[in-house]
Amino acid sequence: MKTLLKTDQYQFEEGYCQAVRRNATQDSFTFLYYDRDHLGNIRQVTKDDDTQNGRVVQRMDYYPFGAQLCDDPEILKALGL
Repeated sequence: MKTLLKTDQYQFEEGYCQAVRRNATQDSFTFLYYDRDHLGNIRQVTKDDDTQNGRVVQRMDYYPFGAQLCDDPEILKALGL
């Protein structure tokens, strides 16, 4: 039995492209872009949704000493904070 390996994600400097199988012969591609601050840290991930602005799918904030700040209401609720 022959196993076919397929790449489903292509990483590049400004973000990545995620491939999703549409049917047996076609794939659908979604582009996600990294928005960085002046220090090079990734501050948010924006999904290309065929609009001029895109849609923010993830946001990261940092404490002054570099640790990631967890201020997501869903996560804080799950932790009981």
